[in-house]
Amino acid sequence: MKTLRTLFTCSLLLAASHMMADKVQVLTVDPVTIEPGGTSEIVVNMDYDTDETVVGCSFAIYFPEGITSAVYYDEEEDEWVGLTGGDILPKSIKRQLNYIEQKDGGYLLLFIDMKNKTPFLSTHGELIRIKINASSSFKNGTGELKKISVSSANSVSLDQGNIADVQFDFNSGPAPGHDPDELDTDISSLSNVIY
Repeated sequence: MKTLRTLFTCSLLLAASHMMADKVQVLTVDPVTIEPGGTSEIVVNMDYDTDETVVGCSFAIYFPEGITSAVYYDEEEDEWVGLTGGDILPKSIKRQLNYIEQKDGGYLLLFIDMKNKTPFLSTHGELIRIKINASSSFKNGTGELKKISVSSANSVSLDQGNIADVQFDFNSGPAPGHDPDELDTDISSLSNVIY
């Protein structure tokens, strides 16, 4: 009997350790390349398989040393500048984006239509673009998404406590599509401009 109880306890502990190890991946971040002293965007995507209707999401984003947020609220226009809602968000949520600086140095982002609980258009695609600046001495670093939460239409937190944090790299270099070696150095066409 004691052996049976020990085996049962061991199997419960093993099952619990597997459940804790298998975190659900909900968000991803595209690779970020930024020139020292330059500006770029962080693209956060949702890739979440669920049968539930998703109406809300939130997460906190943390930047490495040398990267700062270029997002600000324009009171005259009543909108966030440097924060662009992605293709999976309905217009009602894009108009109600929240970007809140936290005491621990991160920024909390909230995506929800507080009045109507309008559902996301999809749970697979671009969620948000966040504009950032790099210091002139920036080299490389790692950012992180934490405190990730997803809510369903009936106000239930999905996969609560079991959503994986996301780490992503910032690489120093020219922005994608910008090759300084491909500059047109033929100045003969400028001879007409200079008398």
